[in-house]
Amino acid sequence: MTDQKPTGVFIRLPLSDEQHDTLYHTIRSSGDEVALIAIGTQVACSELEVFDICDAAYGASNEKYVRQSDHQAALAQRDAEIARLRGIINTLSSKIAECGAEGYDLSGADCVDLLNDAGLIEWGNFDPEVNEAWIFDGCEPGDPIWTLKGPDA
Repeated sequence: MTDQKPTGVFIRLPLSDEQHDTLYHTIRSSGDEVALIAIGTQVACSELEVFDICDAAYGASNEKYVRQSDHQAALAQRDAEIARLRGIINTLSSKIAECGAEGYDLSGADCVDLLNDAGLIEWGNFDPEVNEAWIFDGCEPGDPIWTLKGPDA
């Protein structure tokens, strides 16, 4: 989700006094959209089901809405990805600190070993139809290469 452009804003109700003041002053100076972004959490999830409200008692009929449960699930997914990435950063930081404490200078091969030990890379063979040639400059088809694993790793 981190590579997606924000498509919505999640705002937990009721608003705090500080959020209310920010909303009021920002709407007057910068408009509705900027004000909502100022008090909420931007999200980017194309998987959220957007629907219209038919009953005016629940909201304006010309607005689009998302179910709170769907939105909370998307936020939980984002938070899990952030936690996973923080864990990776902590693992790598610890390993780099260990190397520095032992007086090692990290070479490119050492960095690859750290990434491999942290489970962040996968090994394969260069395929010019799949892999971007400019990244693997000098590689011939079939040469062994490593790539960073995606968020499902």
